[in-house]
Amino acid sequence: MNTGDRPGLRPRSATLRRAGRQAAAAVVFCALFASPALAEQGMVIWKNHECGCFILQMKSGYGIFEWIDGPQPNDGDVLEGDFRSAGERLVANKTIDLPTTILLNAFALTRGAIAARMPAKCKKLPGYIPFEGR
Repeated sequence: MNTGDRPGLRPRSATLRRAGRQAAAAVVFCALFASPALAEQGMVIWKNHECGCFILQMKSGYGIFEWIDGPQPNDGDVLEGDFRSAGERLVANKTIDLPTTILLNAFALTRGAIAARMPAKCKKLPGYIPFEGR
């Protein structure tokens, strides 16, 4: 085939190479920007190991979580993961560099709103120290 007679046509191999480069660039772009969107960091600002709950302060608000498995988070621990989805989640405890499984009980935008949603099982315990919603 003589492509010199038809200036608009390219050899088939050149077209496939170009398509392959575009596909590879799309995969790299998706890989760079898809994963970090789910990861969020927060700091434990209240915990009660007896009832298994803790409060995490994030940029997007506050969450009450129940500890399921792994090391229990302590005050000041920094956790990283997907905190807004329902169900059990495996998150990274960046302070001790170990994974922990947690369950979202409640989410609120303010301290006062999250304090009002403290689980009854925590409030019933002797010696319960409430989370201040100020």
